[in-house]
Amino acid sequence: MPPASPHRAGHYAGLHPEDHPYHSNLLATQHPTITHHNDHKEVWEEDSEDNANIAPIEPQVRRASLRTQTTNIQVDSTHTEMEMADVPTHKNSLNHEPETEHAPRVASPETRRSRREPISEPPVALSQPRRTRSRLLSVLLLLACLLFLIASSILAFLLIGNKPTITRASVVASPNQLRINDTFLLRGSGFGARDHLTLTYDGSRSIPADNGKALIASTNSQGSFSLEIRVTKAWSIGTHDIHVTDERLRLSVSTSITIQPTPVGSPHLQISATRLDLGTAASGTIAEHDLTLINTGGGSINWQVSSDQPWLSSTPASGSFSGRTNIQIKANRGTLQPRTYTGHLLFRATNGADQTPIFLTVMLGVEKPTSSSLVVSTASLAFSTGAGLNPAAQTLVLQNTGDQPLTWTGATLTGDGSPWLSLSPAEGQLPAHRSAIITVSLQTAQLTVGTYQGTLNFTSAENSIPVGVSLNVLAAGNLVVSPPTLSFSMIVGQQPDDQQLTLQNTGALPLDWVASATTSNGGDWLHTLSPNGSLNAGQQSTLAVHIDGGNLAPGSYQGTLILRYGEQQKQIAISLTVSPPPAPAISISPTSLTFDTTRGRDFTAQLIALTNVGDAPLNWKVSFSGAPVGISLTQGTLYPGESQVLSIIPTGSISTAGISTGTITFAHTDTSQKVPSRPLNVTIQIE
Repeated sequence: MPPASPHRAGHYAGLHPEDHPYHSNLLATQHPTITHHNDHKEVWEEDSEDNANIAPIEPQVRRASLRTQTTNIQVDSTHTEMEMADVPTHKNSLNHEPETEHAPRVASPETRRSRREPISEPPVALSQPRRTRSRLLSVLLLLACLLFLIASSILAFLLIGNKPTITRASVVASPNQLRINDTFLLRGSGFGARDHLTLTYDGSRSIPADNGKALIASTNSQGSFSLEIRVTKAWSIGTHDIHVTDERLRLSVSTSITIQPTPVGSPHLQISATRLDLGTAASGTIAEHDLTLINTGGGSINWQVSSDQPWLSSTPASGSFSGRTNIQIKANRGTLQPRTYTGHLLFRATNGADQTPIFLTVMLGVEKPTSSSLVVSTASLAFSTGAGLNPAAQTLVLQNTGDQPLTWTGATLTGDGSPWLSLSPAEGQLPAHRSAIITVSLQTAQLTVGTYQGTLNFTSAENSIPVGVSLNVLAAGNLVVSPPTLSFSMIVGQQPDDQQLTLQNTGALPLDWVASATTSNGGDWLHTLSPNGSLNAGQQSTLAVHIDGGNLAPGSYQGTLILRYGEQQKQIAISLTVSPPPAPAISISPTSLTFDTTRGRDFTAQLIALTNVGDAPLNWKVSFSGAPVGISLTQGTLYPGESQVLSIIPTGSISTAGISTGTITFAHTDTSQKVPSRPLNVTIQIE
């Protein structure tokens, strides 16, 4: 018997099974055999022979058996010889060791057949469907990623293109120092295109329009807006924050204005600059520049402007304001030849004590135009109409000053966002050196009384030209009263002179007015010489205001004069100061005297000064009390500021020693005037 093997049970001496895996014989076991059928199904059969017929399983058979058990691959016996040749097979490279009596005796016939017929590996083609599915899944995932990236890019483009960020949005108020009844321009940019904006101030308070409704602004296709706002009496004196909110974009931008109190005094006109340089550009372009008009006095100021050059104008050309207002200076290069031009605007106040004209010098440069250039005949248009009426249309001329044809388009923009401004035609083509007439129409029947601003933008491939449009909607009859306040002063018992108000109808139709008055104390001291009247369109007249204050005591009084016309009214504030009548005032110096002497010896006279320090003649006299004292004059008259030197001397006995006192009193003889008297104290001492 051979010695025991150091290896695992079932192995023979020789190479280790791990070194020679395919020739290490396991213990004899029963394995199901693979029977090949033409229907490509594997049938597992148990060997029915005796254990004596069991032989070691060759490596190829064992491998095929294990592979069949683990993968269940069906082997097709109908494969062609070419297909089988493509499948790799394994051949034994080592010989079996001799069998011993412990080894299985004889291999079964099936085993011998499997030894003669090697088992082939499954064809590679059997795994092709799985690889195809993997490739298809990878392609689908890649397409999904690409679609996600494309959709994200489109969404980002839409968000960036339509929604400005908060950092780009801005709002500016000009001017930002105002008084009640002033108008300022609120400009904004960086908001959403064609969005409706909410306007509030000091938190959540709505900004009222002239009709009392809340103001709402609308942006254009670039996300910008421009809106005129009037400061009503609802605004208090001080600084106010204005908030512009775009609800769709969830952003809010703020600016501030300061409302100043109205000073006392007559209105006085000033301008923020006396010289402007509008730069150089090609002919056909329009230059614009803002200018601020300032009232350094009180009340409101009426102004107008005139130009000495046809290419220089102002929008608007006249108006009224209390503290500050902005206007636009426009210069239309039009068909001007290339060179430098100088023009002047003359501003004049039509009310107030100082109506000295103010000159603004404007310089403009013109250079040679491009091959095709669009030119507009005017830089601004001004309309005025009555409430409920549409003004007459106006025209302007477009001209192509170049040698090439051009295509132009026109667009309108209004400060309040309402579509009251239109033009016809709104686009067209202009051949070289040809012109076209454009009609500008306004639909203002639904607009309330007030001032409106708009812009016409004419654009070609070479240039863009803005034309300013101003609109003044007046009441059918519009009454303008100046000055807005009157001040009177008087002395008790006297009457002040009458003062005049100027009344003007700047409306489109005649008006009738009626005057009434109210006073703070309920007295009947405020009157007009004419209780009512009529004014045709454009007519002007005066109205005298009369004060009847004969029964008024000294003090300050307030009243209001009301002029009603139609459903509207104008109020003029009236102030009255009543002073007491001028009166004399007595002053003496010194106010006391002392006389010393000895018995039997006379006194020496002393002097005093009597002065009238009042505003009226002093009729004075003296009275005595106490010790007898003599005075050089006992009565007289002193006019304001005059003095009288008086001599004082005791007149009593000088034989008795002792001290005595007396008083000389100076008084005004007119008892109707309450003039305080003045005493002169006299002390007499005799030793």
